[in-house]
Amino acid sequence: MSREIEPTQITKGERIEWTRDFADYPASEYTLKYLYRGPGYGFNVTATADGDTFVAVLDGTVMANVKDFGEYAWQAWLSEDATPANTWVVASGKLRVLEGFTTDSTKVYDGRSTAKQMIDSIDAALLAAAGSDIIEYEYSTPAGSRKVKRRQDLLELRKYYAKVYANEQARERARNGQGFGTQVLIRGYDES
Repeated sequence: MSREIEPTQITKGERIEWTRDFADYPASEYTLKYLYRGPGYGFNVTATADGDTFVAVLDGTVMANVKDFGEYAWQAWLSEDATPANTWVVASGKLRVLEGFTTDSTKVYDGRSTAKQMIDSIDAALLAAAGSDIIEYEYSTPAGSRKVKRRQDLLELRKYYAKVYANEQARERARNGQGFGTQVLIRGYDES
């Protein structure tokens, strides 16, 4: 089944095909290439021509080396067949790559995002050091490792990841057509 817009999400192992038309750049005279870059090895897709329409495919062959799941940024580049040095970025966006259960393997799977894993880890550290203001906790980011030694620092870090996680959940709800609304829980009490 072919779509007329680039996908925003794919499960590894899935096959997605889409078409694109650019009025001033027919596929018979130009080459369209999608470049994906993200948390792991990037990948590229070169569209084929179907008359003046570009046809692009993401499938298992293209994504064979993708081991890191998450959000990949992409750019669509056009190049002129007659003069390949003439290139333009004609579109860009994001693609979320999910792990696919394409084999019979029943290995343990942790579907939590990095933000959710950080929240759970921080909560465990806070619980383990309940009653103490001094906590030694080390975490790693792409910029390097950092140690937190005060409960307040750890609470600030948790607040940051809670915002990231809330945004992830809002995007997921939007993808599933559930809207951006947030749920507010109110705890009542009995005055008697």
